[in-house]
Amino acid sequence: MYGNHRFTPDSREFDAGAKSKDFSTSNNPYQTPPSETNSTYPQTNSIKRKTNLALTISAFLSDISRPLSNGKINNSPQNILKFLNEVFKRSKCSKENAILATFYFQRIYRSRAQNESSLPEFSRCSKRIFLCCLILSHKFLNDNTYSMKNWQIISGLHAKDLSLMERWCLGKLNYELAIPCSDLLLWETNTLMKRASMAKRPGDADHDFDAHPRKLIKSC
Repeated sequence: MYGNHRFTPDSREFDAGAKSKDFSTSNNPYQTPPSETNSTYPQTNSIKRKTNLALTISAFLSDISRPLSNGKINNSPQNILKFLNEVFKRSKCSKENAILATFYFQRIYRSRAQNESSLPEFSRCSKRIFLCCLILSHKFLNDNTYSMKNWQIISGLHAKDLSLMERWCLGKLNYELAIPCSDLLLWETNTLMKRASMAKRPGDADHDFDAHPRKLIKSC
């Protein structure tokens, strides 16, 4: 893949604040993680550089999944972008993690396109599927990866639900997570960047904006 496996920050840092945070879900299970105004996560340059990548990926994911939106599930680029910014910040994932997760996402959505009627509802939510793809790419690329308990803290979703969705995604990928570095770089250039540039970019108006950052955003 992208060279040697990398090491993530010590996952014990998540445990320190886990007991003081309430990640319970509201009536609508399709929601982004809660935003935090006084976040304890460091605002490093690498996080700031992910802004353009998050814009590109959010446009790409929305372009693929928007037809599956419904009354509870909102696959607009604005909604996805807020989710990506928060999850990228919390998980401290690398660019390689994000790109590989996006590649998995496209494969999953391509594989299930012909059987939409039998899809579980969670599979219509681009944020949940991308999160599972990010978990898989994190496991594949990193020697020291997060546990499901850590991903529960990062995402606000229960570990049991994450495990269920992860297994579903693995099945759609036929458990094939490896891809040559050259192939992924070619896909990034010719598919991700090209398609995202043609997709509608998030506009200035965002009707899902949460004026109270600590509230859960109640749409998928």
